[in-house]
Amino acid sequence: MWYTNTTLLTLQKLLLRMKNLLEEKDIALKILKELNKLVTIPDRGFLAGGAVANTLLRMKNGKGIHDDNLYPINDLDIFVEADHENIQGSAPLRTKELVIQEGYYAGDIGYDDASNYRILEVLRDGLLNTIVISQIVDLQNNRDYMYILNGFDFNCCQIGIDLSTGNLYYTPQFAEFYRTNQLDISAMYTPGHTAIRLFKKIKELNCYCDVDKCMEILSQPLIHSIRWRLMPRQWGFYFSHKYKDMFMEYFPKIKPYFKMVKFFDDKKEMWFKRHEEINGTKKSQDSKHISNWLNPEVSIPEGDLSKWSEYNDRLWALHPVKYTEPNMKIMDKAYLGYSSPIAFINAYHYVSGKIKKSLHKKCDLIINNSKYLQKIVMIDLEFANCDFSVTQIKELDEYCKREIDFIFAIQKYGLNLQESLVLFKDIKRIQNKEGEWLRYIIVDSLKKNNKNIKPTYESISKDIKVYKEMMSKPLTQPLIDSNKISLPSGITIKEILSETEMQWAGNKLKNCINNSSQGYKEKIESGLVRIFIIMTKGSTSALELHLDNKDSIEIKERQLLSSCNRKPSRFHRIIADMLINYISIELLESKYSNRKKLYNDLLTLHTGLLATTSDDSTDNNEEVFGLDGLGDFLGDMPVINNPPINNDEVEDEGEYNDDFQFEFTQEILHDRPTRSEGIDITNGTGETRHIREWVSRTITPQPVDYTVNTTLRDNNPDLDDVWYSE
Repeated sequence: MWYTNTTLLTLQKLLLRMKNLLEEKDIALKILKELNKLVTIPDRGFLAGGAVANTLLRMKNGKGIHDDNLYPINDLDIFVEADHENIQGSAPLRTKELVIQEGYYAGDIGYDDASNYRILEVLRDGLLNTIVISQIVDLQNNRDYMYILNGFDFNCCQIGIDLSTGNLYYTPQFAEFYRTNQLDISAMYTPGHTAIRLFKKIKELNCYCDVDKCMEILSQPLIHSIRWRLMPRQWGFYFSHKYKDMFMEYFPKIKPYFKMVKFFDDKKEMWFKRHEEINGTKKSQDSKHISNWLNPEVSIPEGDLSKWSEYNDRLWALHPVKYTEPNMKIMDKAYLGYSSPIAFINAYHYVSGKIKKSLHKKCDLIINNSKYLQKIVMIDLEFANCDFSVTQIKELDEYCKREIDFIFAIQKYGLNLQESLVLFKDIKRIQNKEGEWLRYIIVDSLKKNNKNIKPTYESISKDIKVYKEMMSKPLTQPLIDSNKISLPSGITIKEILSETEMQWAGNKLKNCINNSSQGYKEKIESGLVRIFIIMTKGSTSALELHLDNKDSIEIKERQLLSSCNRKPSRFHRIIADMLINYISIELLESKYSNRKKLYNDLLTLHTGLLATTSDDSTDNNEEVFGLDGLGDFLGDMPVINNPPINNDEVEDEGEYNDDFQFEFTQEILHDRPTRSEGIDITNGTGETRHIREWVSRTITPQPVDYTVNTTLRDNNPDLDDVWYSE
């Protein structure tokens, strides 16, 4: 066919316009002006979906706004966020993307909690549909509205305009559709709805579509053996009259792939399938077979049947006709994402040749040679877009097995495998230099830092310096020097003394040591609670010990638990017993040494007093006779009657007495006059004079009669007053 110069110039301009239309600076304003001819557009919310997409396609293909044959404007969907984070409701829970989780579920794939939302209600006013959605947690970092656009089920709808700013946003999938006119599935939260809408979109857009592939992936979550395992809160399987009518409109095209089933019948089939999978008992194909009504376990409760019947002729579901068996190529990949709607669509794109062959080959290499890294591949294919070897895959996967939080860091910063290896080696260098006890600080640094700035050796080292100054201050003094314990090689014992070490231990053991509500910081700070971490090649455990008071020589075990509060191994039980015995010996020797030191100090003091005191004659001293004199000799202590003794109380007191018992008074009164019964040398409160008071008077010379109070004596010594800690 021959073209004139004018025709060729017109075609060139049209091709150039098609290429640059999405990139035009004021394209959003042009779209809004066109749509405003149909209905007055409000100044807030996010206008997205078919209205924006079809208006753009009209401009691209030279169609007028009132041409209803192609790219029709059926309605305008405006998304408005509620003022609360209400994610309760019957609509499927949607999210921006799948992520590697942290905390208790570290290493598992899950929804991005920061962008989870549900559709709460739809308010219709003519062509305007105001779709109220629950507010997301991280609104500040999701102003590109990708969490909404990624929820659209077709790539031709993933475009929208922020009405408050006039900014245009769209996904790479939409850009691909705009370029190729190839319709494809982009989300499948409601697979039945999407299957019906597919034929409607093909008609309205006059586009290309691999219908058979689309119907196969949409059939997978609707297959009974798969569907009963899925999380209901993430999926929507039932539709009402609007989609029932649409199903009938496109029935000739959809009939080869699906049949429509009433709510009541669908519930019954799913009940029997779930019962069969869980209990292993099948319902006979013959509905009148005796086994169906003799066995009450395969009979649906009357209450359920009555409840389901209320929704008959109100709700329907689709059941697969052509693809009734799972496609294991898809399902094997979907299972890696815990069978969420996004995991299904990622698996579909992976197995349907949506990525380059070279990248696909690298992804397969990672999936086939790892347990943990394969999860990242199914979230971010770019992880495999670099050069690496099988040895490097296994090395990094083994590290992720030991440090599960590292997978989260890979996904957060969008690292590829080579970049992850570099970071892994940097962390090893830091730990070799600073010690493994700083693991928590490293993990915390990776969690808190900006996701757009990839971590380096220098940035992590800087964070460690800051955190060490802030959190590594000891909460208390160590109870013992655990390095002096004689243990076989491969056994490490560490006492938890700081907040940094508490965080490390809590993350290491996945328990509540680092949970502020448990109050372990204050307990350790008091010095009365001691926690020791026992590490061996086989496992790690925590030993919690309690002291009655700071001067106690008795240590009591509170608990010994392994990771996730599991019962420890016998090997760790023996190590813990050795540690307790060692601590008991150390405390005993320490307190004994302190007591001995006190007596040596008193002896030194007496020696000094003796050197400065003259040996005077007692000829002129006052004579002392009888009990009154004895009282003067004992320090002017008042005389009271002894209280009656309860043998049970005495026996109980023995449990709290320290191991060393001293009977000072008997030595003092040796060869001295004895006192009559009913005479006591204690004061009115039943307590002895305090030794510290005596020491104070002795060290600070006062006018004292040295014939008394020059020797330590006490009927019932207050050991807490004497045994002090260094």
